[in-house]
Amino acid sequence: MDLKLAEVAREGHLLLRGQRLVTEEQHLVAILDGYPVGQMQSRFPVIESLIDQARTQHADDQDAALAVANVAAFTLGRQLFEPFLRNAAGLDDMPNEQLRHAIGTEAASILRGPLPGPTTASE
Repeated sequence: MDLKLAEVAREGHLLLRGQRLVTEEQHLVAILDGYPVGQMQSRFPVIESLIDQARTQHADDQDAALAVANVAAFTLGRQLFEPFLRNAAGLDDMPNEQLRHAIGTEAASILRGPLPGPTTASE
């Protein structure tokens, strides 16, 4: 199977070590089953790219990596539990586009990090 990376991503597949392809759903099931993801994949280009972008907004690499990990957890959790969360939070009537915008705004806020606080004369 000779798919370009863009085609792989667009078709909802992940390129794994040894050129095997699995769907995102299969990948998620493997993670939830406790399979060590480092044995499935040696690089994580999307996460690496996000960390590179987050570095400019954070004090150090660890803070940038934590921000990206938090956004990934937030996003994956929303995807996995969206029907429950919509119902439990009373958001059933919210249009999908509005919900996606709100999620994107929150994710961007996490990636940006805390806003600088006001300074005082003693600082």
